[in-house]
Amino acid sequence: MHHPEPEAELLHALREGARPRPFAVYELTSEDGEVVDADVCAWGLDISGECPSVQVPPGAVFVGPGGLKGDADSAERVRAMFEIVGDVRLVWL
Repeated sequence: MHHPEPEAELLHALREGARPRPFAVYELTSEDGEVVDADVCAWGLDISGECPSVQVPPGAVFVGPGGLKGDADSAERVRAMFEIVGDVRLVWL
């Protein structure tokens, strides 16, 4: 037998509690020590810090240069990965 009320309550709780946060990682271009430009080098969704689930572990998914797709523990870890190749900043959208 289908019980719509408990299901509706569960879906409402999920919608209110688990909110993926969009982010972008920008690579900065500097001249004479001053930032003059920035380009997106990765973007994605972060669900770290949300309710843990057996089916979907917390973390972040991202898309990078040339269609590179990946995942990490968090958006901050994505920033750290791209920091290896340049001066980058994490921006929450």
